[in-house]
Amino acid sequence: MINLKEIIKNCNKYHYIYINKQNKVYKYKSFSEKQTISIKNNEKLVLIKLKTILKKLYYKEKKSPIKASGGPLYAEVSVYNINGKEESKFKNKVYFPKKYLQDILNNDYCKYIKKDILQIGDAYINDKLNQGLISINKITDL
Repeated sequence: MINLKEIIKNCNKYHYIYINKQNKVYKYKSFSEKQTISIKNNEKLVLIKLKTILKKLYYKEKKSPIKASGGPLYAEVSVYNINGKEESKFKNKVYFPKKYLQDILNNDYCKYIKKDILQIGDAYINDKLNQGLISINKITDL
């Protein structure tokens, strides 16, 4: 059984990625609690928050023919600039499928999660996430 709360606790819940004006990642920080962080005029700050879906919802969806999520754990993306929070895109969640989580749990999973977080931030900033109406973005598809 996968303990999602332990994964979030060990790998930190809040991930901050600094983006320069060329949309390149140049600094990464993670914390277990939300922080107040200052940014400069030519920077963007991408906040990626790890969350879990409700167990009840996950099991209901497993039986349903129509899927609304891609796994029990997901990363929610928000972008901030000097003026405050930017409007989120329609699809700002990337899911970690259960099979993927089971595969990385045998290794140093926080190293994989960090690499995935940076990949999610880059994909979001550079408009590489699928924004289709019924699309589900999974880390395995990036």
